[in-house]
Order: sequence, then structure tokens, then C-alpha cells
Amino acid sequence: MKVKDARPMEVNRTSTLVALATFAVFIAGCGGGDDDTYEKMYDVAAHQNGCEGFLPPDLCLLVRESDTDDWSRLFRDIDGFNYQRGYAYRIRVEVDPPPEARADAVNDYSLEEVLERSPVPAGQTFEFSFLYAANAMEEIATGVYEVYGEERISCGPSECSSIDSLLTQQRSILFELRHPDDPADPLEISQILCSASPQSFRSSCLD
Repeated sequence: MKVKDARPMEVNRTSTLVALATFAVFIAGCGGGDDDTYEKMYDVAAHQNGCEGFLPPDLCLLVRESDTDDWSRLFRDIDGFNYQRGYAYRIRVEVDPPPEARADAVNDYSLEEVLERSPVPAGQTFEFSFLYAANAMEEIATGVYEVYGEERISCGPSECSSIDSLLTQQRSILFELRHPDDPADPLEISQILCSASPQSFRSSCLD
């Protein structure tokens, strides 16, 4: 009986293992994308604002990199960040860009560290705008509206009456809101600053 020489088989097996190992290293180096991540420091405002350019409309965090920058909306949640309205934050985040550059692509964010967390003074005011107020606000009790199903704002009888009228007319609204004594309470409407049709809202009320 002839015995087939095993050495060519061993050589082939070794070559195959080397090729597989090389391929695995190549895939690991190309597929992870970890080298694209980077860190950023953000101030996070003590209140949110509407993000109505996205579906479904929602509330967005307001962030800036330094106190000389304007506030901008962050169209993405920060993974691991337990935000509480009424507190201003300074945080460090890891930013993970999308794998492909698309017009609708946004970065992913993960919390690295909360550097500062401080309550804002009760009574501090800020502006809050609704492009499509009738879609964003729902009266859930006398004098209390729910915003995007998560935030609450309260109003006195005259302000509530004005809001009802503006919502019926499908008007866009710019409010001045006030932080309450207890951050767990609804935000308070200080005044209605401006209202206009959605088509003219930016030029009439925001610019």
C-alpha cells in the first residue's frame, strides 16, 4: 500500500492559516472605525428647545463648546447622560462620526464625564420657540401644557387664553419662560414675546 506524502498537505494547511490570520488582521484594522472617534467638551444649557426639523419633533439639548459661542441644538441624545432640566452642565463626550458621509447623517455621542453640574437660579428666564405650536403643545390640566409629551409649562388665565387662541389659528409662538423654584415643577410662562404664521415666523420673531 502506498502512503501519500503528508508534507504538501501540511504546507497547504500552514499557508491557509497564515492567510486567514492576515485577513482577520486586515478586517480588524479596517472595520472598526475607532480611530475616527474624538472627544469634545460641551456646556449644556439648563433648558432644552424644540427640534422641529426632524421627525418626530422632539426636544433637543442646547450645547456650546465655550461661553463665547452661541447655543446650538444637538440633534442626538448623549448615551449615558442623565440630563435634568434646571441644571447647567459641563461635560466631556466621545464623538463617533457616522461611517458614511450623508446629508442626513449625525454623530453619535457617549458621555465620558460630568465635569460640573450646577442649579440655575429660580426665576431665570429664557426664550423658547415653537414653529408648529399646535402640534407640540397639549393642555393636560387647567393652566398646564405638555410639550412634546415630556416637558410641562404653566400659564396664568390670561396667558392660557392667548395660547388657546394662537393654537387654534395655527400660529408659531415665541415664549419667554421662567425657571420655577423647584426644578421638578413646570416651567412658567413669563410672557408671549411674538407670534406669526409658520412661513414668516423666522423673519418676524427670530431674526
